[in-house]
Amino acid sequence: MKGKILIVEDEVLISWSLKILLSREGYTVLGPVTNASDAIEALEDSPDIVLMDIQLMGAMDGVDAARAIGTRSSAKIIFTTGYSDPTMTERARSVRPRAILHKPIAPRDLLAELSSALADS
Repeated sequence: MKGKILIVEDEVLISWSLKILLSREGYTVLGPVTNASDAIEALEDSPDIVLMDIQLMGAMDGVDAARAIGTRSSAKIIFTTGYSDPTMTERARSVRPRAILHKPIAPRDLLAELSSALADS
């Protein structure tokens, strides 16, 4: 297996298409989970990378979740977002993610980013 990827995405169609793509490419896929609390719990499975939607349902958004994950894990964060709000982008950058990918995400761009992130481990 290439690495463990935790998918944190509250849009069902997106999360399952990501899971299928990554599984076919040989990654171990954790989740998908739909909220920050479940993402933090999933850290017990030791993901290498967390593919994190910035906008999540619940009390914590993806940036807050990434900040909490950073205190508990060495997993790299790759944000995904369908929004281009500059304030949110700056908040996301403040947690020093590996990348911020804008939806719709081209599969080759995602796979290239994952491969590069795992190579830097």
